[in-house]
Amino acid sequence: MSRLQESKTSRESNLSTEEFVARAVIFCELDDVAQDDLGNRLAGVQCLYLSDRHASVAVRFQSYVERVIAEIRRLFRRSSDGPVLLQVVFSTQKERQLFGGLAGVLKTAQLENPRFAWQTIGFDTTIDAAAVAARVQYDSATLDRQISYRDGRRLAARWRQATALRSESLWKPQGVYLMTGGAGASDLSLPPR
Repeated sequence: MSRLQESKTSRESNLSTEEFVARAVIFCELDDVAQDDLGNRLAGVQCLYLSDRHASVAVRFQSYVERVIAEIRRLFRRSSDGPVLLQVVFSTQKERQLFGGLAGVLKTAQLENPRFAWQTIGFDTTIDAAAVAARVQYDSATLDRQISYRDGRRLAARWRQATALRSESLWKPQGVYLMTGGAGASDLSLPPR
């Protein structure tokens, strides 16, 4: 089971020792943050700013998926070997929290190419460019993939062992159950009634 857990120190953040040969950051609709200031604070990092407030959230999401895929391709064309990192930064306010769904595209890209590392970083409040840049820079040195800042706290999605909800069996003695679906032939393994 994966869930967001607070990560207070760098030790808890699973710091990475990996050096990336190429790195890019995509900022999705962080319109309140000065783009020039972000670019200056993240010197040497390719920054891409996406914003199209005139379209519906569905159209914007589709457009951003296409831009993320294009950026992944560009990162690999730029670096023939070695790991690359793409960070997607977005606001979690209102409908913009849906941009966290870009993690699905990033996960798929990582499955296709293990040299690809990614992170999604969500902010629940408007913060200045200095704070965004500092957090993006810090997060680039961690192994955390899905990161969210809520009420000033850093949360990271982590896997943890799920505990059983109840100890009794879900199957009742002498119970009657309807089994449907499947790939076929599952009824052949059941005794006739």
